[in-house]
Amino acid sequence: KYFIETENDIKKTTAILSESNGILQIEDLLPYLPDFAEIDVFKDEICKSLEQSGAKIDNLKHEMTELSESAENITQELEGMKKRGYNASTYQRCDFCYDALFNKQFYLFPCTHAFHSDCLSKRVTKFLDSSQVANLKSIEDQLKQLTLRGKDTDKKAASLQEYLQKEIDGYIAADCPLCGFQMIQALVTPLITDEDEVEAKSW
Repeated sequence: KYFIETENDIKKTTAILSESNGILQIEDLLPYLPDFAEIDVFKDEICKSLEQSGAKIDNLKHEMTELSESAENITQELEGMKKRGYNASTYQRCDFCYDALFNKQFYLFPCTHAFHSDCLSKRVTKFLDSSQVANLKSIEDQLKQLTLRGKDTDKKAASLQEYLQKEIDGYIAADCPLCGFQMIQALVTPLITDEDEVEAKSW
């Protein structure tokens, strides 16, 4: 700015631009140039700047292409998971209560662990905070009210019922409690809870 506005020395300005090793760019100097400055002096710098901009655009295009391909692959994997099926034996039992699995509604995980819905809910709620437990209970109550109505032909009600079930699944069936993240959380959970201590003191 000093060389341009005070000494009006464009050549010194270009020399400083070269010595800056890329810290200063031609676009940093353009606001300080007079309206009728000769562009020929900056021709090399302008060409270099345009080449760098072109290279950045090419890199961004390449990154966008990679991200687009990655998103498409993830979408295909998710669609494949929806169509994937698992088999459960008629002799299989709940991995929590050990009662026959088919006696009640149950969840079957890809790892082949299976749990009754109520057993799974009791286990998982121990690892949820108070607000999550309240949300889960509210959703379960709404689903029960819809279920009590019986077979509802209303598409809107059926859609709401499906949505609520997916919300519940998100809370209690995000991953297997025996070999997923919850098991890792269980490793740092004290074996004796505050309730156990209170009960022990009453003995």
